[in-house]
Amino acid sequence: MLPRGAPAVPAVGGAYTAFARRRPALFDAMFTHHAGLPFATPEAPAALREAFGELPRRRAGGGR
Repeated sequence: MLPRGAPAVPAVGGAYTAFARRRPALFDAMFTHHAGLPFATPEAPAALREAFGELPRRRAGGGR
């Protein structure tokens, strides 16, 4: 959760840095390993599109 009134960019940067320090292997896997998946292209597999399509639905629905 971002502190109230915190500038967004430094707060998000701090959150990423804190996450990287807590979970370095997971951070590395998420942000530096090439997955070879065609994100945001017509060639993206249906399961990938469905998974990412869930994100805005959950946000609009308030979470889980």
